[in-house]
Amino acid sequence: MNATITLELYIFSNNSPVGLVESWFIPTNIFMIICSAVIIVLSIIFLFIIIIDKKCHTVPMLLMTNTCLAALILGCTVLTVGVFVLQNDLKQEDYKDPLCITRAYLIYTACGIFNFSFTLQSLYRYMIAVYPSRLLFQSFRCQASFICLTWIVSIIFPSECIPTQEIAYVVETHMCQAKLHPSVCIICGIFCNFNLPISMIMFIYLKLFRYVKQM
Repeated sequence: MNATITLELYIFSNNSPVGLVESWFIPTNIFMIICSAVIIVLSIIFLFIIIIDKKCHTVPMLLMTNTCLAALILGCTVLTVGVFVLQNDLKQEDYKDPLCITRAYLIYTACGIFNFSFTLQSLYRYMIAVYPSRLLFQSFRCQASFICLTWIVSIIFPSECIPTQEIAYVVETHMCQAKLHPSVCIICGIFCNFNLPISMIMFIYLKLFRYVKQM
């Protein structure tokens, strides 16, 4: 606690633009790096098993592959962010590298893909249970089309925040992130990549639960 206060007084007394480095920042960064590394390793293992095992070449495993791929992208991006932020915290400096905004964009995009991947899984399970005779929906081509659609949606909406500079470097966190203020771009991005897929998952599983309960 005393070290933190001393650091804050030193920063203000020298009129430094460096953001305040709290005592819990560095352990949090290390924890984020470890979790990201675990996600990367597990995703690679799952993807490797799915690729080499022919028994996994099914439609449900296609949806699982989509989830693992999104987790891999998210894990790699968060890992690079964690390493970059940790370096800034250790050096007690603010440095915005050229890839800062790109990493923030990839995180928001990967989160959208990751959330939509669970939406597709829930929708597939619902159709299998309620409408098993509709084979078109269960086809590889149909599910692949849905996956491509979710990727397009997840990529487009966060990209609108880059030209408008809604994603910017924040000194306090030493990373680039979306500005927390009312904005059409931010609201649409949050709705399409977070609220929409999660709400659909809740609605689909609620419908599935009621269907199973009535059987």
